[in-house]
Amino acid sequence: MPIVDQLAGDEEACLRACEVLVLLALAGSGDAREGLRVYVRQGEHWVRVLESLAAGWPPAWWEDLGGTARARIGAEAELPWFSEPWTRFGIEVQNRPFVARSSLAGCSTAELLALLADIRTEGATKVDALRVLNSRKPAEGLIPLVPSLGTSGGNRPLPLLRRAVERLGPVRRIM
Repeated sequence: MPIVDQLAGDEEACLRACEVLVLLALAGSGDAREGLRVYVRQGEHWVRVLESLAAGWPPAWWEDLGGTARARIGAEAELPWFSEPWTRFGIEVQNRPFVARSSLAGCSTAELLALLADIRTEGATKVDALRVLNSRKPAEGLIPLVPSLGTSGGNRPLPLLRRAVERLGPVRRIM
């Protein structure tokens, strides 16, 4: 499948391909399902892919990857943030706040939301704002902005947007 080959790209291309493959697997594609499972065993961005599998697939489809996750996690620079699938595998998750890489760390949550709402704000700055928001208490003010937070073509969400929305909890994801 050509889309499986896209997993080998940079992080954005990999995660975009992962989203498509997760859905194809749910629709019955064995090639998509196996392609993602192989990527978790061997791929560079395997942590984010495994988190996507845990979020989108039934546990029976991915929980046997625990041995692979335990073997590979030691090579990662940081522990993952989310509890699923890591706690199921007995892997410790981060419990300290993520330090933002940008100068936006000093902005208030309201200022970050305003940057995200402003159509003049560049995509990279919006991603940095989402990174900072992901290190703070979940911001409900993000919900009305979600439809406008896509990549330049508008056909997929900005990186880190899904994580920011997921942090709002299951009730907020319904909105």
